[in-house]
Formats: sequence, structure tokens, C-alpha cells
Amino acid sequence: MVADNSPLFAEGLKNLLTAEKFEFIGVAKDGQETFQMALKEHPEVILMDINILNIEGVSIIKEIKNNLDNINIIVIANFDKKDNLFKVIKAGASGYMFKYLLGEELLDSLSEIKKKQSFIFPQFEEFIFDNK
Repeated sequence: MVADNSPLFAEGLKNLLTAEKFEFIGVAKDGQETFQMALKEHPEVILMDINILNIEGVSIIKEIKNNLDNINIIVIANFDKKDNLFKVIKAGASGYMFKYLLGEELLDSLSEIKKKQSFIFPQFEEFIFDNK
């Protein structure tokens, strides 16, 4: 499942995932639709833009995880604010990555999540542990 208010980005994710034989449930365009679709469809993974419209992304992550703890929520962001990374992980997200990653990197991360139930894009290792 994809939760993103950008039709072009969401369509690109759909095409990538279906080409790789992932089951694609649908696209939610705002926070409320994300929550309702998650409750109805019980996806294994939600790829979610942190800036999803109508409800702050961190709030919707908490709501989904409070109701469906076994869903993996992967936050995909345009920016690299350290405080956002920590907020979404604390809220229950299973992973965090940038929108500019390559399709192959996304597919690799989904495989990692299936194995370990969490993933942080490798570029964040320096970012997290940087004391600046």
C-alpha cells in the first residue's frame, strides 16, 4: 500500500512494485484514507510520505500501529531532518528513507524489512550518529 499525495510518485511506486510481483493494495491520498485503507485491507507494508495531507504523518503512524501492530510502515521523505527520523521511529515506523532512492534500493529495503522487521536507509547511519 502507498500513502502519498503525489499521483506521479504513487503511480511510479505502483508500477515498480507490481513489476516485481508485489501485491499492490492501493494508493491513499491523505491521512484519513491511509488509516481507513489500512484497517480494511491489513497490508503487510505501507510506504508513506511523512507529509501526507490532512493528518500529520507521525499521528497517522501512531493510529495505525495502535490498531494494527503487525503492519510495517516505511516513511519516505524529501528531507533529512534528524528530529523527523526519530519521531517516526518512536511512533512505530519500521523504516525511513528518502524519495530520491533508486528503485533497486527500495526493493532491497523491502526484503530487509521482511527479514528483520525494520530498515533505515544506509545513508542515515552517518546522519544518526553525527554529533554536529
